[in-house]
Amino acid sequence: QSAWWKYYSYVESYFARLGLLLMHGKPCCDILVLNPIESVWCQIGVGWAEGLSPKTDAIKEIETGYAELSYWLFGGHLDFDYGDEEMMGRLSHVTVDENGRPAIHIGEAAYRVAVVGRHTTIRSSTIRLLDAFREAGGEVIFVGEPPAYVDGVRSAAAVDLATQSTRIPWDQDQLIARCRNFVQDDVEIVDGKNGARVTDIVCQLRADGDCKYL
Repeated sequence: QSAWWKYYSYVESYFARLGLLLMHGKPCCDILVLNPIESVWCQIGVGWAEGLSPKTDAIKEIETGYAELSYWLFGGHLDFDYGDEEMMGRLSHVTVDENGRPAIHIGEAAYRVAVVGRHTTIRSSTIRLLDAFREAGGEVIFVGEPPAYVDGVRSAAAVDLATQSTRIPWDQDQLIARCRNFVQDDVEIVDGKNGARVTDIVCQLRADGDCKYL
């Protein structure tokens, strides 16, 4: 039923080799980006979308910010994971290592920076986690306006936390510069002719024993 079946090996062989490569070692990922999915859920109602595209301006703004923030970090060669607030509420804790460096642990992963982008609401459990991380010396970055709601109810708690944390405007260069101060392995891919950052290459740094590869 697929007329291109005889050519499909070109695609699948590539992904098979890539998948084998990515099974080795562990990703060097220090940045946690809060996923704004619950800010979308709390605004879903009759007629909110057409197909897969939102029709309400508030949700469109969240989706646009979600994409922009992701591409900014991708283009800055800064690897990150999305933080699901429900999982964070069950699986997270804050530690400080022997060198005095704080980290947020979620399951087996550990992060040095937490980034909050465009959210309408945030969980109170997330506020407590980020505040504990901040008090331990961790870097919490609010990009743009902080959420005006906590657990779906209007609250100043997120604004208060943002005031005590690092708060920057919705700006790519400031976000990348701030995150670079806290990642353990700083990777940047630049044009050999002019030294400009090459933003359309996505990379991941992985550690396999004493070896690290990109």
